[in-house]
Amino acid sequence: MENIEIKYRLAEPEKTKRFLQQHSDIEPIWIKSQKDSYYHCNTGRLKLREETGSAGQLISYQRPDANESRISQYEIFSTHTPDSLNTVLSNSLGLKVVVQKVRQLFLYYNVRIHLDRVEGLGSFLELESVVNKEVNREAAEVNLQKIQKILNGLLSEPVPGSYADLLLKQEKG
Repeated sequence: MENIEIKYRLAEPEKTKRFLQQHSDIEPIWIKSQKDSYYHCNTGRLKLREETGSAGQLISYQRPDANESRISQYEIFSTHTPDSLNTVLSNSLGLKVVVQKVRQLFLYYNVRIHLDRVEGLGSFLELESVVNKEVNREAAEVNLQKIQKILNGLLSEPVPGSYADLLLKQEKG
């Protein structure tokens, strides 16, 4: 699976939320608490996501760290026993870091808009333009650029890494 994504730190999350809720082409989907447990691995990133009202998801992904939009290749495995899977992965690979967040999901065509409040880090907006059978990579890039233009006045500098990277960097001081 593939998407094109970019993440921004938000200075005014409430203003951004109101804008997203009021825009006619942007559909609010849900709000959930999420816990992402990251594990040590040789290539890419590996995390177990647990969220309210859903099965757990083991997500393996590879994505460069960059300030501009970037391709993310990922695979998802669903589990109804995330606690047991967390124990196995922690014991065999080692737990790297845990990211706690509240995520509000909005949708703009094929672009998932994540309004995230991350414990210990603050507020972010993440855009993921999904590439699939209906939307090729070129169309996904066009849709990503369209929503970036719509949100232009609300976005600050892009963030190159993952929330896990930011938390680990913060811990090191």
